[in-house]
Amino acid sequence: MNTKKKAKAAPVDASEAAARKRAVDGLLADMQAPEIRTAPIGPITAEELAEIDRLHRAAAPGPWVVCPSEQDRDNREIKYRDKGLYRLAIVCGWDRHEEHAAFIALARTLLPRLAVALREALADRDALAAKVESLLARCDALTQAKSAEESHANKLASLVRTMITEADAHRDGVKTDRSSTAALASERLWAAAEEAREALKKARR
Repeated sequence: MNTKKKAKAAPVDASEAAARKRAVDGLLADMQAPEIRTAPIGPITAEELAEIDRLHRAAAPGPWVVCPSEQDRDNREIKYRDKGLYRLAIVCGWDRHEEHAAFIALARTLLPRLAVALREALADRDALAAKVESLLARCDALTQAKSAEESHANKLASLVRTMITEADAHRDGVKTDRSSTAALASERLWAAAEEAREALKKARR
């Protein structure tokens, strides 16, 4: 007759039991109604690019391959090559498990390449923005120069109109006697006004 007494289980602390119950209840809730968490949609930050670089250097080298699990053919294993195939992870055989495993394996090589392409695109964008800023500054300078030229041309036109008006008045006031000094001065003033008029036309072309 076996007289050995069964060892009593150690008593479980009430707080520990409550923590276990909460963990189990949470796990069951996740299994019944899984919550899908997605990253916020927005531009990729410099910190995220740095994290991609860090993981790229730390992770097993790619490319990764997907093959059926040796223990359960319904599961998929993700492996990498290094003098043989080494298992990295197992994707359980539930809905779309093949696509999930293929996506993980593809991300190993594709994500670093996308990070490089994004950096190049950002560099091209910054270079193009700098060119646009330079062109805008040049347009502003040309606009200011044109405004200054127009102001100068308007002043010159006003001066020419004044000279012509004075020449006309002086010419009308002079007698028709061509031998007089006043008539000769009037003719010379009128000729100077005509030359100024022609100069203004050429400046406006």
